[in-house]
Amino acid sequence: MYEQLKSILNTTWKVGLGLFGLAAIGIGILLTSIWHENTYGRAYWKDKTLSKDIQVHGFNNNCVRIWDRRTANYISPKLRWVSGTPLRDSITVYCDLDGNRGFLNCNSGKIVIPAEKAAFRHAWQFSEGRAFVVLHDEDDLSVIDYSGKIIARNVAEYDKGYDYVFVDGLCELSKNGKYGLLALDGTWPVEPKYYDIESPNTFGYRLARSEEGYWLFDPEFNLVFPEPCDKMEFAIGRNEGTGTLYRSKNHIKQLVNCDGSVVEPFVIDGTYNLKYMVRYNEDSENEYALDPDLVVYCVDGWKGLMNKHTGRVITPANYTNFEMISKDLIKAELSYNYNDEAVVMDRSGRIVKQ
Repeated sequence: MYEQLKSILNTTWKVGLGLFGLAAIGIGILLTSIWHENTYGRAYWKDKTLSKDIQVHGFNNNCVRIWDRRTANYISPKLRWVSGTPLRDSITVYCDLDGNRGFLNCNSGKIVIPAEKAAFRHAWQFSEGRAFVVLHDEDDLSVIDYSGKIIARNVAEYDKGYDYVFVDGLCELSKNGKYGLLALDGTWPVEPKYYDIESPNTFGYRLARSEEGYWLFDPEFNLVFPEPCDKMEFAIGRNEGTGTLYRSKNHIKQLVNCDGSVVEPFVIDGTYNLKYMVRYNEDSENEYALDPDLVVYCVDGWKGLMNKHTGRVITPANYTNFEMISKDLIKAELSYNYNDEAVVMDRSGRIVKQ
């Protein structure tokens, strides 16, 4: 009886040990599988669609691969990332595991400019048949075509965070701190010498500003005016021929057409009344009266005097502010300096000489 019990316990122990071993192996396999999935498995939230049949599949090890839905196969090696579908082209950027940039076709998923061969430091999506890149041994922007041929080398400085793409055959670029417009062939229709360049208006004209003043380019990038003016801005909402531009020079603003013809020779931004003290009250507010004849008119922040009955200009808008000292004398400020330098004039705009 004892020997039989001993045999049963011995068998039970061996079976239990075997089951424990199998359980340990199973748990190990499960943990390994979980680790492998967490490390190398799919990261579905990183997926993106490049075209009807081509997708980018993300993985937990910070890699992606190109998936062809037609063949249900991966058609690329592991990559670091792939950009989205371009708005004006079908060739997008990818980055290999070594950090080199190349290009692939969104419709076929095939690599068209291998990253390991081109070794671009930075690259942007193709747009209208051209793409900006930073070559592996350079710091500035260059332009390439579909074959990877360099169309224009080192055209402008690379500025991190800026999206370099051509739109309607042009791209605004900065060179030595000034902006210009680069064309698809690598030439500059507008040389990089402006502080800023506005997008074209409805009629294809665009404004640019330099240290000399404001300029106007026609749709063929010819300067409309041979000399700059103090300020220009588009007259939003006006039809062609009715004055589409406000142009200011020497503190005189005009409404003009884009060809330079004048529609309104004298335009102001607003007016305000002048007042002078008629009674000083020690214990309450002082009493003032509005001047019955004079009004201040404004042009681009500058101010002048005008007769409020006839509209006759008494002084040009060469001052920054007016204040009536008395019924007969006016302080006219000369600048926006802290000290508010000024002159004193009479009601006719004549400077009072000392």
